[in-house]
Amino acid sequence: MVAHPVVDVTSYLPLGPFLLVALVGLVTFVVWIVALVDALRINEREWNRAGQSKLLWVLLIALLGVIGAILYFAMARPSLRRH
Repeated sequence: MVAHPVVDVTSYLPLGPFLLVALVGLVTFVVWIVALVDALRINEREWNRAGQSKLLWVLLIALLGVIGAILYFAMARPSLRRH
């Protein structure tokens, strides 16, 4: 029986954990910026028709970061599209 050597995968990806964290950070930042720009581009009249506050949502996105962005896409954006 031939013993197979154990291959250390991390030697092939010395920056693996760093790149993963950087990629997650970049995706999080992009989602946050897209939500903020999307909320700011919608006309105030559309916000009022949907019964939503533009100022409140922009502040929530800006202050809560990606959590605010996710809440915006889950709660505010669907009601804005219906109206």
